[in-house]
Amino acid sequence: MLQRKILLVDDQPINRAILRKMLSNGEYQFLEAADGREAIEILHQQHGNVSGILLDLLMPGMNGQEFLDVKAKDPVLANIPVIVTTQLEDSSTEVEVLAKGANDFLHKPYNALITQQRLANLIKLHETVDFVNAIERDGMTGVYTKEAFYRLAAGIIAANPGHKYDILVTDFERFKLVNELFSMAEGNKLLRYWGQSLDKATRDGKIQLAGRSGGDVFMLLVDKQQGSLYDLLADLEKTLQAYPLKLTIELKAGCYHVDNETSLDTMCDRASMAAGSIKGKYGKHLCVYEDSLRQHLLQEQNILNNMQEALANHEFVVYYQPKFSMATRTTVGAEALVRWERPGQGLVPPDAFIPLFERNGFITDMDMYVWDRVCADIAVWYQKYGKAMVPISTNVSRVDIYNPHLDQILLDLVHKHQIPIELLHLEITESASMTGDNQLIQAIRTLDKAGFTIEMDDFGKGYSSLNMLSELPIDIIKIDRDFLRSSNDDVRQRDVIHFVIGLAKKMGVGTIAEGVETEEQLEFLHSAQCDMGQGYFYARPMPHEQFARMLAQKAGQ
Repeated sequence: MLQRKILLVDDQPINRAILRKMLSNGEYQFLEAADGREAIEILHQQHGNVSGILLDLLMPGMNGQEFLDVKAKDPVLANIPVIVTTQLEDSSTEVEVLAKGANDFLHKPYNALITQQRLANLIKLHETVDFVNAIERDGMTGVYTKEAFYRLAAGIIAANPGHKYDILVTDFERFKLVNELFSMAEGNKLLRYWGQSLDKATRDGKIQLAGRSGGDVFMLLVDKQQGSLYDLLADLEKTLQAYPLKLTIELKAGCYHVDNETSLDTMCDRASMAAGSIKGKYGKHLCVYEDSLRQHLLQEQNILNNMQEALANHEFVVYYQPKFSMATRTTVGAEALVRWERPGQGLVPPDAFIPLFERNGFITDMDMYVWDRVCADIAVWYQKYGKAMVPISTNVSRVDIYNPHLDQILLDLVHKHQIPIELLHLEITESASMTGDNQLIQAIRTLDKAGFTIEMDDFGKGYSSLNMLSELPIDIIKIDRDFLRSSNDDVRQRDVIHFVIGLAKKMGVGTIAEGVETEEQLEFLHSAQCDMGQGYFYARPMPHEQFARMLAQKAGQ
């Protein structure tokens, strides 16, 4: 028969002997302490294997009330049940001691049967709570499971109608890298550390409740009366950064302001949406859910659900925006731009789907489709208009540039459609080339050696433009439209444009200015000796048929 350990804490040996004899029915093994401090030492030595404590209040050294204060703050000891033994009949003392964490009272002199039954009932209740906790607690981190969190949080909110609460859902930026770079064991160790940190924040009153949804996703219930969310997140971020790991891990949190109409699981889902919306945004740690965010995420999901079918049904179409000569104001090229024509919904703006496709990798499929359509159009127009045909530039995304077969894919398209390679220019955004890593530099050099003309889009938007000019075989730079827009009222910006154009000429690099919208801008760029322009002043992006008519007119047909 398993004997449960009972700790008797009393400075009088005779009192401990009476309790031993009274409770000696074969169910218990007794430990003894003469004061609170000795009791704390014994409890730590037993590592939580004590089933109950009988505690005298009036003792020299650490008395019973002081013992209860220490025990309440110690997570190893806090949940061990305590019956206070006393000769005092003062009800105010009973209230005070119960407030400190005592579970029951026994008044001296003891009644043997009552003492036995109260101790047995308390141990049974404690073991039942421990069993429930074992089921409701996450085995990895010690915080509540998702289902337990939903139930307990709903109970706390319902029991405190005068309080305002927030639901926070947190996860880590780049947590998968911990597993990949350091091992799964290290990732689990980090999760346990984080669970313990949240448990401590709960005991300290900074949060009301913590649970784990799965992976590195945790849910918190926060009482707004406890302070600022931003202060709480700053503390949590500081705790996270204290974890010894040679990898920067950012905390991302989404917040939902608790209301009475929404279920707990829905509130957590919406807080999770908010957290997901700031993934990849360096330095941003908190996003508060708004219904507009939900609508935006639903729209994004709708795009993702339909992208494959749209590609198969040729809903992605190519528009062309002409480039013109500053000197002659005639068409000397064009940029191919993708548009999504959804049946019954009209055009989807490029900024609604291109960043999304870059994140999920579908941009590669779409780009290959666009390249094929552009090469097919070039083949038809070159055959029809001969020397009047102008080069067409097409975008190469940062995802494409890391494809080791990119040069062969593009060369195969050139050969498939039998077009001169000089009529297909490749536009690479500066953001795609900012890192300057060897793989990227080598990829662009390979494209250059294959015979392609390389254009750098958005020149000047980042911080590494001049470095890129020196490292990469760039043939043409496109000056970012923001330079031109601000140059209307800023002499220094105009000086920068003059400098960039002059530098490009010294390096034998051509120049295009984006966003030309006024006669004044055109005259300024012409005086600065910019080679080409692109913008609404000359022509907007236009469908394939309209651009074909422009080429026919240029050819005199």
